[in-house]
Amino acid sequence: MRQLRRALQGQLSLKTVYTDERFWRIAPISSTCIGSAWALQSLWAASWLSDVEGLDRTSLVTQLLAMAIALSIGALLLSVVADSLRRHGKNIETLLSIVAAVFIAAELALILHPPFPSLPSWIVVAVVGSAIVLSYAIIGDYFPAQLIARANGVLNVLHFGWAFLVQYGTGLILEQWPVKDGHYPSIAYQTAFSMNVVLQLVALVWFIAPWFKELNWKSEIAVKRKSTGQSRSVHVMIPSAEMVILETDHDVEW
Repeated sequence: MRQLRRALQGQLSLKTVYTDERFWRIAPISSTCIGSAWALQSLWAASWLSDVEGLDRTSLVTQLLAMAIALSIGALLLSVVADSLRRHGKNIETLLSIVAAVFIAAELALILHPPFPSLPSWIVVAVVGSAIVLSYAIIGDYFPAQLIARANGVLNVLHFGWAFLVQYGTGLILEQWPVKDGHYPSIAYQTAFSMNVVLQLVALVWFIAPWFKELNWKSEIAVKRKSTGQSRSVHVMIPSAEMVILETDHDVEW
């Protein structure tokens, strides 16, 4: 009976995670960016550097080493920045959005392949692979202590699952082009990376859309206040821990 009770409690806990709207806001952007960064760095960076950049073995290994170092340093820096933002009452979701936008820009640079070194773009890819520390911090704000580990576990399944899909899917796309002198053409990588970027853009819009709704709501209140001359407001705490200004004509005691 005790084991059955524990199993039921575990199922109820997972149901709480799976049905949380905030979790499904962060899950797409976190998995598509972090999972893609893992997939690119672990499997396709070396192939891209060889096929597109034409690097020799020594240069290729040197660049991969730089990416590995960037991954380690990035985890430290992002965790320090996230901790600082939290201590100052700032929003870590904003930092994750910025990281995602920079990652998309770096991928676009790889796709367009302008005439400058690709190492900065690949360094960004590596750093984004360590941005999982931001997802962990955000999840810690969304759920009570007893559910944080389960929520992070579910999110990790999505990270690894997406990394696998990107690794496998990129290979399928590349195989649509013939190999020439042992290398895939640049257009093959451009196509594969572009499809990934499109999905990340959709996930980013999904993640930040509620903020635009909030800004629109606040602007409507500002217009109403200006037209009616009302200026009294009350601060109300909502579950997301954000302060929202609510319009009222009466004094309210909390």
